[in-house]
Amino acid sequence: MTPHADSTTDERPALPLGMLSALALCVIPQALSSSALAVAMPAIREEFSAGPAVAWVISSTYLATGVGAIISGRLGDLFGHRRVLLVGLALASVATFGAMWAPGLGWLIGARVVIGLGTSAPLPTAMALLRRETQRRGISPASAGLGVIAVTMQLSITVGPTIGGLLLSWDGWRSIFAVTLPLLAAASVAVFTLVPAEQATAQRTGAWQKLDLPGMLIVACTITMAMILVLHAPALPWLVWAGALGQVALLVWWTRRAEVPFLRPALIADPVLSLTFVRNAAFYAAYYLIFYGIPLWLAARAVSAVHIGLVMLPLAAMTALTAAIAARAVRRRGPEHVVRVGSTALLLTGLAICVVVAKPDIDVAALVVLAGLCGIPAGCLSIGHQAHTSDAAPSEDAGAAAGLLRSAQYVGAVTAAACLPLLGLDAGGDAAATGLGWVVAGVGLVLMALRPRRQRHHTVEAVSR
Repeated sequence: MTPHADSTTDERPALPLGMLSALALCVIPQALSSSALAVAMPAIREEFSAGPAVAWVISSTYLATGVGAIISGRLGDLFGHRRVLLVGLALASVATFGAMWAPGLGWLIGARVVIGLGTSAPLPTAMALLRRETQRRGISPASAGLGVIAVTMQLSITVGPTIGGLLLSWDGWRSIFAVTLPLLAAASVAVFTLVPAEQATAQRTGAWQKLDLPGMLIVACTITMAMILVLHAPALPWLVWAGALGQVALLVWWTRRAEVPFLRPALIADPVLSLTFVRNAAFYAAYYLIFYGIPLWLAARAVSAVHIGLVMLPLAAMTALTAAIAARAVRRRGPEHVVRVGSTALLLTGLAICVVVAKPDIDVAALVVLAGLCGIPAGCLSIGHQAHTSDAAPSEDAGAAAGLLRSAQYVGAVTAAACLPLLGLDAGGDAAATGLGWVVAGVGLVLMALRPRRQRHHTVEAVSR
């Protein structure tokens, strides 16, 4: 049966609205606070008399979230995703309170690391919980639910700088954490009351005995090493690169040796999953280059922060609209069709950047249209990659697969952070912005060329196998 041949899908019961709302609420605190803090960096630098190290207030959270996503996903497979989600929210709440009263930069960075570990849980656990619920109810795949969560996250990221600017002018940067606390509390209450508790399964019987603690530590160190290499590749001596290769060799050796490895080799060996992780990292590298690069270029051209925020708002609106359409397209045509559309849109977005920035004067109307165009690949590729992962992952590894997808996103984020200084967008030159456009177009072209060797249709039968 093909996805578009199932005419009964839309007649089946939908996912519970309360559960879907609770899971969507969980992704707001991290997305909102991180993007809001981006505008607070100068104030934090001034208060603590810090130099370039202040960038670690943001980077440390990306690193921790990238590492924590795979860990929380796998722990959810073993101990229950609802339980792991609640623990993650509690951990983030405690750390957020500590960040709000941070006496120094080191304390703040440490708190942000713990926040990243806690807020790494919502997305992989939500994907696994949605899959469990669709299996239990025998309804259509979780693509509609993934659309709601993706839109919620994107809207939070987009409005974050605006909210951060308002809070900064109201009561300083600490107020960003003060506002985040009730959001975390509300998410915890919503999950506890609206997300059904999971039943004990054979896999979770003796979960502590099955937990591969050395493997978990090796996976965490490997992902951390990979992100640090991307961030600081030119400045690292050859001994660090040799150590990184040794780390990878250790991961491979332990994974083959362990009776129940923390990261199952089948997840990486699966051609659909492995390609999806690579494509997700590449897409988010391009996305974050746009999201941070265009405002950086406009600021260098003396455009005010308010106007920059308004120019970027269509990105959220178009992402929301595209994600909703993409979720329906996944059910009818399959995730690969949506990924192809998104890849093509990313190529066209890069070319459009080259055209818009080539004008001698800043064309605000063209920039608004450009921001809206950026939302098309964002909506399509986020939904398509999540649907591919949910479709292809075995039920017992649904959380780990979702965690790897999330980790791939943050590998893309740190790649973008490493590339931004190389492009020189902070100088405001037309050549730099044109270079950004060509890089984005190149990523879109690569994504169009990458195709899975086999395709799985996102159907009820595939999800419930």
